[in-house]
Amino acid sequence: MLRDVVLLILLAVPFAAAEQDFQEVHSELHPVAASNSLHIQWKVGDLHIIKGTDPNNIHIRYTIRTKRESDLKKAKVEFQTHANSMDIEADSPFRGSTSIDADIEVPDPMSLDVHLKVGDVKVEGIHGNKTLDVSVGDIRVGMGSEPEYHTVRARTHIGNVSWSNDGRQMDRLHENGWLGKKLSYESNGKYELSAEVSVGNIQLQ
Repeated sequence: MLRDVVLLILLAVPFAAAEQDFQEVHSELHPVAASNSLHIQWKVGDLHIIKGTDPNNIHIRYTIRTKRESDLKKAKVEFQTHANSMDIEADSPFRGSTSIDADIEVPDPMSLDVHLKVGDVKVEGIHGNKTLDVSVGDIRVGMGSEPEYHTVRARTHIGNVSWSNDGRQMDRLHENGWLGKKLSYESNGKYELSAEVSVGNIQLQ
């Protein structure tokens, strides 16, 4: 695990330092499947997933940024609908210079299963089960004003976990580790939340 984390950090450094001279912006509209379950696989970039106003469609707006013009055509985002889920997968040349940032609007409620290698994930205003996994980057989740989760699990291997509720920091839920932190919570809510980061922070608010 430590070797994998070190490798991801080394890969992320040239990505952050590179000048990104070329970009393309795309907007897509996809009908919602009956399952209301969305799986996202992403390589490099930031994801902002929010509650949309369209109950029948998922709206995706994404920006490809790269230092090599030829990589604009190699980077792609694919949407697939299956019997039990919808899948979004972003593929880009992993050479330290191409990223895909996306704003994704989904109907509420929606179950989310998100896996990102390098970048940040931000989820706002969406009810439903959530599984969020980031290798290098941060996770931020809007938890809402009322307790709606019966299980919350958050863990960082190198980084911090924080949860504030109406401005009150919930430190009593933390279990300290050497480099990372864990958080666990159980109540009478309806949904489950699992968030994990290898290198980075998790903020629940």
